[in-house]
Amino acid sequence: PLGCARGAHSRTGDPLFVDTASGDLHLRAGSPATDRGAALPAVTTDLDHTTRSQGAGPDIGAYEFAPRGPQR
Repeated sequence: PLGCARGAHSRTGDPLFVDTASGDLHLRAGSPATDRGAALPAVTTDLDHTTRSQGAGPDIGAYEFAPRGPQR
């Protein structure tokens, strides 16, 4: 896309969202976007107010992967 560049934190393929059809863009277990984001000091939580990061690094996307039940 215009204005986007590939870099160390770029990924292609299925990010394994929970349910794109219903708009649930949380990551499922095993997502290639887990722990692959850039650490930004100003970004300490995701849209659910979950602390970033929950693993070896922040996740790519609006939500940090945090298991909440069997669907994730």
